[in-house]
Amino acid sequence: SGTTSLYYYLKQQPGIYLPEEKEPSYFSLIPGGTNSHRSISKKEYLDLFQNVKNEKIIGEASVQYLRDPDSCEKIYEQIPNTKIIILLRNPIDRAYSHYLSKLLESGISIHDEIYKDVKKLDEMNLNYDNPIVYGLYYNQVNRYLKKFGKNNVLILIYEEFFNDVNYYLKNVLEFLNASETEIKTVKNESFNEYYTPNPATMKFLKNQIIKKIGYSILPKKLRTSIYKRLRDLNKTKPKLSESDKNFLIEYYK
Repeated sequence: SGTTSLYYYLKQQPGIYLPEEKEPSYFSLIPGGTNSHRSISKKEYLDLFQNVKNEKIIGEASVQYLRDPDSCEKIYEQIPNTKIIILLRNPIDRAYSHYLSKLLESGISIHDEIYKDVKKLDEMNLNYDNPIVYGLYYNQVNRYLKKFGKNNVLILIYEEFFNDVNYYLKNVLEFLNASETEIKTVKNESFNEYYTPNPATMKFLKNQIIKKIGYSILPKKLRTSIYKRLRDLNKTKPKLSESDKNFLIEYYK
């Protein structure tokens, strides 16, 4: 996904510290990251930064902050001089990508998920994971522009960013006041790619004993590489029908 890629690109830059856990979601009631069923405490949040050394730029990446109407104010109350980076994707493509990730868990068709979510818009609450809402950008972005000011909010367009990663990464680092000499060129990589899981392999990989052994003896990079090789059955994506695409286009107009 876009935010995951940007997160890893920034982690590669000297002078920047981002915690190992992406999406701690401390400033939101919507849980994220490894604590997917609850919000983390202040101590747990601060512990994520205990390994900071001499890095001048410190941050984290939680997509929940854009959607949650209260996150902007909470961030401003505690870190008023912070800089905000917002990465926006075409809302139809963003919804499609989100539904693909849900498909792995629910097995429900994209068509059925779309119409189910539209019907639930009026009754949803913050904890309801509704991909339709994520693409309603205007109010979400405007909150941050008004609170932090245009000079402290950088808005990136997903399609432009990944068309020339290093050019826009340079813009990001300049926005963060990173030194020109510190910029490290990165390879355009895909993170959180779609895959059709192999049921038997996934059952094996989720075994607690196997996970414990893997985490204790294998470096993270090797562990991730092996996991990706074993988990995939194939990478054939279900297509978004023209009727569903047109429905979303009309919805987001």
